Amino acid sequence: MRQTKTLIPALIALAACQPTAGPSGEPSPPDAAPPGWTRHTLSTGFGEAPGYSVALPAGLEQRSVQGIDSEVARFEGDSLKISFDYGRYGNLGTCLSGWSCRDGTTVVDGRSAWTRTVDKGASQDESGLAHRYAAYVRVTDDVGLAVQADCADASACERAAAIVRSVDFAG
Repeated sequence: MRQTKTLIPALIALAACQPTAGPSGEPSPPDAAPPGWTRHTLSTGFGEAPGYSVALPAGLEQRSVQGIDSEVARFEGDSLKISFDYGRYGNLGTCLSGWSCRDGTTVVDGRSAWTRTVDKGASQDESGLAHRYAAYVRVTDDVGLAVQADCADASACERAAAIVRSVDFAG
């Protein structure tokens, strides 16, 4: 019985993460970038998966990071640190003890994505920032994009969510 209790919600969540379509039946386009944001190509493709670009606000500086088995990118500003991990083993990350976590969904370039909003409370991690926004979108059967943003406040996490919704998968 215990396996059934966990299997059914997992199947429902998996079914919810299929591509979504706009009124014409075509996939919904990514959100337009707000004024002052610039689009950055972060991948030209990963195996059979298409490349992608993302719109970022001014004030975020790219940091040097190296992936092991995926394509990674990281940008940091005063109130927001955001990382992208494009490959086979991404996920939303763990909700640690003492954190308040809320799971949800959003649409990323016509695809449903899992999201997690976190209030770290007094148990902040090494980022030193009290909030987190994470998203995971499956792109092909075996490749997905995981995004994790550490935020100083709810407003910075809202910017992170807008960044995620701006992702545009090529092809």
